Amino acid sequence: MIGVDIVNIQRISKMKQKDAFVQRVLTPDEQLTYKSLGDLKRKDQWLAGRFAAKEAIIKALPQDVSSYQDINITQVNKKLVCDVQNVLVHVTISHEDDYAVAFAMIAT
Repeated sequence: MIGVDIVNIQRISKMKQKDAFVQRVLTPDEQLTYKSLGDLKRKDQWLAGRFAAKEAIIKALPQDVSSYQDINITQVNKKLVCDVQNVLVHVTISHEDDYAVAFAMIAT
């Protein structure tokens, strides 16, 4: 199964003004990475990319996910992956101008 999602980076930038959004979407490990990014533009791109990736992962999974906190995207051998519900999902994220897009595919 596959999933794809696209988000407007400016929309995510406005939503992140509420700390609850960042805490709701990112796991504690992801929050550490997010906070370590120095440049505001890069932080907005990164957050939008992670949000799009989690939405794409939810679309690819056969069963519902109760929380974004259940999805922790990590980097393994320079590739983004997520192990959720005992399912390995490969993820790719791209940014272009005002948008971030993510593609998720369940590993077979």
